[in-house]
Amino acid sequence: MWLFRPLVSADVADARLPRADVVTANLTGALLVRSAGALMDATAPGGLIVLSGILAEERDEVVRAFNRGTITWEKHEDEWIGLLVSMP
Repeated sequence: MWLFRPLVSADVADARLPRADVVTANLTGALLVRSAGALMDATAPGGLIVLSGILAEERDEVVRAFNRGTITWEKHEDEWIGLLVSMP
């Protein structure tokens, strides 16, 4: 028997995002940095955050902003970067 939580879509500007096992965010690097705390808080313990929309020059700042997690995957395509953050 498989148990899944329902898929929820939410705006990162919401005061409180619902808790989820996997959070995806395709945002600019600057918005990811500003929203890092809310995105990490919305991720269940042991959950994952998929980040995309990051320009190469924004990468280091985004990684620093998500320092409560661990970068476990990184993909570069032209000037774009995608990251996977594993939360403790």
